[in-house]
Amino acid sequence: NEIKETFNAISGLMNDALYEHKFELQHGDTDTRNFKERWAERTKFSKESKQLLDDVEKIVQRRLWDSQDAFSAASLHP
Repeated sequence: NEIKETFNAISGLMNDALYEHKFELQHGDTDTRNFKERWAERTKFSKESKQLLDDVEKIVQRRLWDSQDAFSAASLHP
């Protein structure tokens, strides 16, 4: 679940970023939100995705390490 939730969070950020880009292409300068709100939405992916990707890497490395330990222990005690 931990990996799935992190990937879902990354996917959500990507979808939001794509939606923002599409909205800007379709509506251009007619976006009624102020610049600060628009900028916050546009930079959200770059700010939050790095940490989420680092989290996924740590989770996967931890799981791989655990599986290596399990195989090592199994081979020592047949």
